[in-house]
Amino acid sequence: MKRFIFFIFLTMTGLCSFSFSQEAVCSSVKIEITQELTLERQAFEATMKINNGSLNPLTQIDISVSFKDADGNEITATDNPDLINSTTSENATFFIRVISKENVNEVDGTGELAASTEAIIKWLIIPTKNAGGADPNGVQYDIGARLQYNDGASTQTVDVIPDTIFVYPMPDLELDYFLPEYVIGDNPGTGETEPSVPFSLGLRVKNAGYGPAKNLKISSGQPRIVANTQGLLAGFTITGSEINGQGTTNSLLVDFGDIEPSSAGVARWVMESTLSGSFEDFTARFTHSDELGGELTSLIEEVNTHTLLGEVLLDNPGQDSVGDFLTQTKSSDLDFQAYDLKIYSSDGQEYGADYAQNISYNNGVVTRNAQLGYSFLTLEHTDFQNKQLTEVRRSDGKVMNPANVWIAGRVQPDFSEIYSINIFDYETQSSAGTFSYTISLEDRVDIKYPGFQPLDDIVFNIQDGTLDFTVNSVVFNGQPSDFAAISMHSILNTGATFTDNNDGTGRFLWTPSDTG
Repeated sequence: MKRFIFFIFLTMTGLCSFSFSQEAVCSSVKIEITQELTLERQAFEATMKINNGSLNPLTQIDISVSFKDADGNEITATDNPDLINSTTSENATFFIRVISKENVNEVDGTGELAASTEAIIKWLIIPTKNAGGADPNGVQYDIGARLQYNDGASTQTVDVIPDTIFVYPMPDLELDYFLPEYVIGDNPGTGETEPSVPFSLGLRVKNAGYGPAKNLKISSGQPRIVANTQGLLAGFTITGSEINGQGTTNSLLVDFGDIEPSSAGVARWVMESTLSGSFEDFTARFTHSDELGGELTSLIEEVNTHTLLGEVLLDNPGQDSVGDFLTQTKSSDLDFQAYDLKIYSSDGQEYGADYAQNISYNNGVVTRNAQLGYSFLTLEHTDFQNKQLTEVRRSDGKVMNPANVWIAGRVQPDFSEIYSINIFDYETQSSAGTFSYTISLEDRVDIKYPGFQPLDDIVFNIQDGTLDFTVNSVVFNGQPSDFAAISMHSILNTGATFTDNNDGTGRFLWTPSDTG
């Protein structure tokens, strides 16, 4: 087994956030997140030793490695990772590359080996995705070689006895990423600094192959702003991760372990944006080193991105307890209102869903048409502003799973905020008429995150002695954050102190040493 690395590049284009001026101006940034996917897969190393015991050098050394199946049929191998783009790509079953040559310069017909010297040549052999077939016992191949050289008198040919290998079934991975359209951070139209509301960058890794994806891990880098032409004061951070529904940690690494055939694993990275806004585009691409076969030997079939409506839980009989992804896709370029709903489940399945019909709201009760299967409704109302849900009860008495009901908000161009109730549901049978949900609400309890207000530029000369200034924390709902000290301690210079005054302010003191 060898460990292989893929690099995945996620690009979120245009976090559209409104700048506070005489009129709302939509500014945008582009951010990129680089991720590294690693997994173990079958590969082989072949070695040949050539012992020149004569007093003459060997020249014109040429080694060709041959591949045959169990029936003796010739099998194509290539050292060209771009063969996947040619018309003969289906015939390339192995990628082969010389990885080391000792005491011989080449093995392509121009090689030379000095007298009384031993040469050692090693090859890396990587089977392509379909080489292992579907049988758990694997597919047999015979690998041999032919050596030709000139000993000074004539050309000699030596056929190496083939060695037998078995290539076992391999995974075929489909990666689906999920990102919400709207994110909540500071609203530049208010006089306060609102805290960021965490959101998810979701991922489902589906194995559609015949073999397990062994020891699969994905490590994420922090978001990086790659374009910000208007200089928007935006920031993005990944604060932790979650794997297969297990608790969030502060690690950027998600370890899937083994993903068996016809199954999937899900992960999420918890993100924050300093500003409220919307993502206008979301794309992904991946690369695999040409030295390891490039696209020819890649075990990633495709990488897709989706607009996330909500992280839901399929709670009808037979489903697991791991979260699922409800997505929205524009189905027509001609109709701005035409969208399709789709559920990407944690077990690797996909399901269709419909928008609820004839929705109404009155005094804490949402009413809608009954309909068969999965459905989703969203309804905007001022009742939901600055509120959080305590319970949503369906008219048949079912208490809705908290994962399937949520309140979402977004900021409009005039800086006003719109909040909506969102309900994801499943019905086993359709009946005429309507049914309803009773909504129970309470005031939202906001978590105050660490932060301090921006500072004016400070010009300080070391010769002046001590740098002394006051830091003001962010203010939310009229109250200062009590986390200013936490934010400051992470950036203190040697010899500096920061004192939290416990009133939303702090004092920074620094007396530099002679060396700074």
